[in-house]
Amino acid sequence: MYILMGDSCQINWDIEKLNIDKGPTGLFEWYLSVKFSDINKIMSKLAKNQRLIMTRQKDYSDCFLDETNIRSVHFNNDLFVEMINRRAARLISNIKSDQFLLFIRYENEAYITTHEDIELFNSYIHEINPNCNYKLLLFKANDINPTLKAEHLIHRDRKDKEDLSDLAKILSELITQDTTRHVDCNTEHDIIKNIK
Repeated sequence: MYILMGDSCQINWDIEKLNIDKGPTGLFEWYLSVKFSDINKIMSKLAKNQRLIMTRQKDYSDCFLDETNIRSVHFNNDLFVEMINRRAARLISNIKSDQFLLFIRYENEAYITTHEDIELFNSYIHEINPNCNYKLLLFKANDINPTLKAEHLIHRDRKDKEDLSDLAKILSELITQDTTRHVDCNTEHDIIKNIK
């Protein structure tokens, strides 16, 4: 199962271009989430089984996810609070399942994800399910950022943002490793030829 984690809507569009059925919309989709530390703030609340809220910030028309800088122009906070909590419950349920999970995120150039960010993310996943079977596929915003090494992490360069073949290749490799994942196509060639 794929869990898309931003940094923006681009990851959603790229997965759609690869013609991959990622399943229902996830908690972090269709938001701008510059800092990985904000993802961790939400994961901390999920690990503690706390309800999420939508907020507003002065000088912004956007809605913000809880007390973070993760924001969206797509949703009205009065209508969206129940939806985000359903998505949060679904994410917790997925983490508690025995299904392989692939978290995918494009890093934002304005924030350098740290080893501590990744370790903290892993700790929240393990707090929810110590036996969770997952990987975090993190694409670097530029080749200046150092490549991180951590348990469960796949950290890759993303040189040409228009060329999806690297994303297709990595997904193909992971699909081959885990046959329980639901996708519409199962080889790099199939993924690339299905790009819309």
